[in-house]
Amino acid sequence: MVLYMVKIGLSPVPVNYNVVTTFISLKSCMKRKMAAAASESSSKKRKGTPNRRWTKDMDDVLIPCLAEQAKAGMKVDKSFKRVAFVEAAKVVNDKITGSNMDADNVENRLCTLKIKYQESRRLWHSRVGWNDMKENVSA
Repeated sequence: MVLYMVKIGLSPVPVNYNVVTTFISLKSCMKRKMAAAASESSSKKRKGTPNRRWTKDMDDVLIPCLAEQAKAGMKVDKSFKRVAFVEAAKVVNDKITGSNMDADNVENRLCTLKIKYQESRRLWHSRVGWNDMKENVSA
């Protein structure tokens, strides 16, 4: 029997290793069951569109389309008018067979692309780069 000292409250208490690992596994099992039950009940109440997967081809159609919308005056402050998102969704659906995107999907994708751009820009300015000799990221 192996005993470990575990700090409970203010003083350490000897605890059997098997008891601790069993408790931890039971606790994680209960968390998974509770999370599954919560997601099951929330999925019934879920509204909106299901998650969509964006491909590189879709991005290659979406980005120039949004650039055209910006040139046409459909951009207000830091975002686009709703009409621009609807038009971009139509263009993506017309050019990419099998895609079924709506304006909300386009708006969410634009938000994701902005976040990815900001992260890559932050890395670029922090002097992180690709080392061709070692073939890895260097700082």
